[in-house]
Amino acid sequence: MSAAAAPRPSSASADAAGPASTDTAARPLRVLMVCPQFHPLVGGYERAAERLSAALVRRGHRVDVVTERRSHAWPAEEWRDGVRVRRLPCLFRRGLHLPSSTASLAAFMLARGRRYDVVHVHQYGLAAGAALALARVAGARTVLKLSSTAGQGIGATLAGSRLGP
Repeated sequence: MSAAAAPRPSSASADAAGPASTDTAARPLRVLMVCPQFHPLVGGYERAAERLSAALVRRGHRVDVVTERRSHAWPAEEWRDGVRVRRLPCLFRRGLHLPSSTASLAAFMLARGRRYDVVHVHQYGLAAGAALALARVAGARTVLKLSSTAGQGIGATLAGSRLGP
């Protein structure tokens, strides 16, 4: 995905589109991708989210990505291949990262969640649960994509819990 590959949509953004409705047959979908990590961080699910977002834009849909802004050197907002990437504030420090990123995502969802027809969450965890719950409250359809991240994946998480083997 390149930063300058596509011009910004003007009034076609999800912000300008108003509340989500159930009639999507005659108009493009407004999709929110929730990805805790995204460009400039690169990994398996980050690349999958980039490819899916760009493909949806090529099909005429409007896609925003929300992700963590772990460094002030990263822009708070940018456009990549017609996809708006919004980086939400978080404190990337031990003990503060999860609560701060979850709070930022919850605030975003409460303020803007009704603007999307579909909320697609990449990965799992507290922030994913909050995003899915708030998307449902907002009336958006939801998708949860669970990825295997080897030793840090859901299998490893469940292995240390009462739900695992």
